[in-house]
Amino acid sequence: MDTHKTVEHWQELSREAMQGMMSWREEHPKASLGEIEKTLDGHIMKLRAQMLEDAAQLSEMREWSQSAAVPICPDCKAALEFRIKGKRELQTQGGYSIRLERDYGICPSCGQGFFPPG
Repeated sequence: MDTHKTVEHWQELSREAMQGMMSWREEHPKASLGEIEKTLDGHIMKLRAQMLEDAAQLSEMREWSQSAAVPICPDCKAALEFRIKGKRELQTQGGYSIRLERDYGICPSCGQGFFPPG
């Protein structure tokens, strides 16, 4: 994932969130502060989820099997062995789903499997 394209993507998503909020506000001129806050939070959480997914995909640990930085098992400290490219779907605090694709490894000592952090 190209960092420059990621920033451009985030800028576009930010514009969409702002435009969506402005359109909603024009359609709801008598909205209470609580309603405005709830709507704003929805726009921000959607933007946040996409930024979180994109930022995680920029991690060097996404494809650690291709680098010299092999992660270690947090329990027994052995270097992980690459097994597969895995996909995970996680829920953000705002309830949005994000999808991450990264290398998955197995500890040769204790047999635990990991999607290394980072």
